[in-house]
Amino acid sequence: MVHGRRGGTEKYVQELINATRAECRHYLLRITHDSWRVIDLNGAVQATYGFRPGRENPEDDWLAALCSWLRIGLIHVHSLVDGGDDLAPMLERTAIPYCYTVWDMYLPCPTVMLIDSAGVYCNATTDSTACTRCLAKFDGLDKIDIVAWRRRHSAFLRRASKVFAPSRWAGDTLAKYFPEIRIDVSPPRPAHLPQQPQRRASNVFELPDDGSRHIGVLGAIGAEKGARHIEALAQRIRERNLPLRIVVVGYTDRTKWHQAPDRVLTVHGHYEESEVNSLLDHYRIAMLIFPTVWPETFSYTLSEGWNAGRPALVPPVGALQERVSASGGGWIMSGWPDTDAVLDQLLVLTATENAPELERRGRLGAAAAAIEADVPEPMRRHYPEMLAQSRIRGRAIALSRIYRAALQGVGM
Repeated sequence: MVHGRRGGTEKYVQELINATRAECRHYLLRITHDSWRVIDLNGAVQATYGFRPGRENPEDDWLAALCSWLRIGLIHVHSLVDGGDDLAPMLERTAIPYCYTVWDMYLPCPTVMLIDSAGVYCNATTDSTACTRCLAKFDGLDKIDIVAWRRRHSAFLRRASKVFAPSRWAGDTLAKYFPEIRIDVSPPRPAHLPQQPQRRASNVFELPDDGSRHIGVLGAIGAEKGARHIEALAQRIRERNLPLRIVVVGYTDRTKWHQAPDRVLTVHGHYEESEVNSLLDHYRIAMLIFPTVWPETFSYTLSEGWNAGRPALVPPVGALQERVSASGGGWIMSGWPDTDAVLDQLLVLTATENAPELERRGRLGAAAAAIEADVPEPMRRHYPEMLAQSRIRGRAIALSRIYRAALQGVGM
């Protein structure tokens, strides 16, 4: 069960399905505001069924009937964002064990990423009075009773067979709000994709070889991932006339494909994971920076950068800090989020005399990524343990409803 926002959560789900395909059959329930789609991933061709249960009839036994029809013995919940709260009471009525992985902070806070009304990480405050004042400044969240919100999600977590976190930070942060819940840290095992051979892509920008140092930002960068910080860094580079350039291998919430006239900021646009190495080489990127506001619960893009042998400069909080500190595959920002402090640090780290250390830390990151990819998927052990508790109940779903759902799944 996953939301429709894609990103790292979607990537993990697909890799988890591939890692456990020999032992389990998988059905993906994708939740969006206006539709819930069940995708059968077990055949040569995916079959999709569309439903709109829950909101019209909150007592609907749709989920129990669906699980009975598909003989589902375990439900793995990856997020309740975008409508999953409607399914929480249905989960209890199925009498089927479920587990939960914390990819976001939606359960303690409807902002999802603990970013307050000023656009700043709230340091995971648990003060319900402060949280109520903050939510009052968000359209659509101002009527939420945060105490009742957390009480409801505490009950959801207590009923779970297991609760997993992709990093120690994610587990510790969730535990601040729900201290009674046992949380197992189970990091993803990012697949190490083979890189495409070096080639000149048709959509790349060119940068002059004038001695400026090139700093990379990898991925789809929204406000929570630091898009405004990137703009501020580029502006201060201009104002200070620094020998630095920022290259976004990916895109931002404001720019999909762009190069500034002065070439201080380049936004490459969409890329495939297998192209990362060649793109970082093309843009002569020495290291990556992660200027994220949201501390991150894991970060697949860090693994992508490490696979390409690039060290990272990351904020002093969250899974990024945790992983870089443990591996040595980069540095922690000093003075974050002060823009000038970050630029001063980049100047030191990319200086000619630091080149051997850049290479060494890049190798450490690459080694860490290889180790992550080589560790056996722990769900191959956890899934059988939880399935052993399963007893499928519920009435058979009406064939007419299956037929209608199949038509909705193909847009008819």
